[in-house]
Amino acid sequence: MQESYEWYPKLFGYTKPALDWAYGTISTRAWDFEHASGLVPLLGETSPHLIPLADMVNHEAGAAVLTKTLKGDFKLVAERALGRGAVVLQSYDPGRVRCDAHWVADYAFVPNRTTFRSPASCMPLGLNLNEGLSAWKADLLADRPVHRATLMGNGLPDAATAQMLRIALAQLPEDVLGEGVEFGTSPEDLAVVTLLKRAAVSMLGRLEAVSVDHDVARLEGSVNGTVTLGAAEVLALTYRVREKLLLELSLETLKRLGKTMYF
Repeated sequence: MQESYEWYPKLFGYTKPALDWAYGTISTRAWDFEHASGLVPLLGETSPHLIPLADMVNHEAGAAVLTKTLKGDFKLVAERALGRGAVVLQSYDPGRVRCDAHWVADYAFVPNRTTFRSPASCMPLGLNLNEGLSAWKADLLADRPVHRATLMGNGLPDAATAQMLRIALAQLPEDVLGEGVEFGTSPEDLAVVTLLKRAAVSMLGRLEAVSVDHDVARLEGSVNGTVTLGAAEVLALTYRVREKLLLELSLETLKRLGKTMYF
């Protein structure tokens, strides 16, 4: 974006606000689809597609899915019949795991809320495992998506994250557990459990300034009319409550798991 700001205005008269708008449009209102094979060397297997009208359809899990035909047409395909006057909805990124942080960044809302006290479905951990590692660890982690390290809704890391942490914390290559070993079933995972507990405590510490009860009371007040909140504030409070609840769940789950690993 900085390069575009510096050079494109000189060539085409673009302005930084216009480029910011264009970037925001692409990042929040585009679907990734395969394209012509000739574009693969330049863009990779997929690229963002802006599809008129499609971005006007709201999200609901399990609803219609946007597809691309062999002819290059786009269709919104529903698995069940829709009656006259029914609201047309679509499932954004069906089959893909998206954490609250991704939903907020890409679509500016958090889906699947049952109550204001629902934990987040998952949470990015933002790990940085590539600094100060021995050569064999760096090699094993080279092709792994460290930036996608995730804490799942059950309070435990997903399998890929657990394996990356096993590699980062192992003393020797032969100490790394196999991919097929379920996380938490071997004493060798105790170091990972300890690290995750510390991370959860640290992240909770940054959220402790305001209690969950306080935030939930404000959100409930916005529903019954006793508190006035803007849409952005409701989203921010909801996001903070859900992540804090997941971290609390994770900390309790990891503590219980750690107690079972001293054998």
